[in-house]
Amino acid sequence: MEGRKKQGSGQMASDMPKGLKELVELAPEKKEKTILLPAANSKKPLPARKRTEKEQRLDQSIEKRQKIIEKLKQKNPIVHSSRKKISSLLPLLKGKAASRSLGLAKEADRIEFSIATEAYTPKKEKELLKRMRAIKKEMAGNKKLDEARRKINEERAILRRAMSEIRSLEALLAKARKECEDAYHQVLAERKAAFEKRQKDRKQKKQKRFDDLKKRVSTEKKRQHDKEMQKYMKDYDDTVPMDEICQIEKKDKKKPE
Repeated sequence: MEGRKKQGSGQMASDMPKGLKELVELAPEKKEKTILLPAANSKKPLPARKRTEKEQRLDQSIEKRQKIIEKLKQKNPIVHSSRKKISSLLPLLKGKAASRSLGLAKEADRIEFSIATEAYTPKKEKELLKRMRAIKKEMAGNKKLDEARRKINEERAILRRAMSEIRSLEALLAKARKECEDAYHQVLAERKAAFEKRQKDRKQKKQKRFDDLKKRVSTEKKRQHDKEMQKYMKDYDDTVPMDEICQIEKKDKKKPE
């Protein structure tokens, strides 16, 4: 099996271009560091990555939006209950007695408003007050209708308050959703920039490793070349002996001027 692996690696090396083949052959062997990953059942969990400022802002916006949604959910049972109670009480106010009682109530309101805003003669005002007492006496005889009307008015007031709060919450929810969307796009842009930076750094490191390897290969080739050339070079002394210097000076003096 090992022989097959060596044979396969030899075939791959032979198929390489000459320049790459020299890099592989001349590059010093280097053992890669083994990165030990924690076991699946390790007690020490991996440290959580620190959230960036933009990611923290997004988390806060999401939390704010969720709180508003929870408040809206709390209003739903109130609205449902009030509408159900009003629907159950309305049939009591639709009969003849209810119509009569409703007419008397409207008449009583008109009389009270008229007495408070207009100037009548004592006789006329006395007649209006007498009519008012008769209306109240007749209305008091039908307590069931009055109770139903009172409950309906109470539930309508509760329903109006709940719907007003719901509209306010819906406006806040729309604003919170816009904040979430803006924060989300900022996080995406930040992560994209970080990814592009990692890609650029990885490319630069790869180029640096290649340049360093190329430099080492060039140095190794030069060292091997110098080592080979030393076999053909003889030792010699580049200094001139003193007796030769003297002979040269004597020859120069004998030359005619």
